[in-house]
Amino acid sequence: RGLSRRGTVKEKTSKSSEAVKKEPDPRPLQPTPRDKEEEEEEEEEEEEEEEEEEEEEEEEEEEEEEEEEEEEEEEEEEEEKEEEEEEEES
Repeated sequence: RGLSRRGTVKEKTSKSSEAVKKEPDPRPLQPTPRDKEEEEEEEEEEEEEEEEEEEEEEEEEEEEEEEEEEEEEEEEEEEEKEEEEEEEES
């Protein structure tokens, strides 16, 4: 079974790659300086967007951590109050 499956996969990929080779590339082979500039600008914009997204994610994580810490502190304070009240009662 494994061999026949592999064979069909290879056949499919070779046919698709042949089809791609037959189609002429619509883009010029050597990019013009303007194309290079535009590509670089697009890449820079994408990088900046990714960095902004990462920063936002980090900020969100930090906020979540701070909230968790505050909740833990509040719980500890409540427990201490309860313990003090119990000691006063006894």
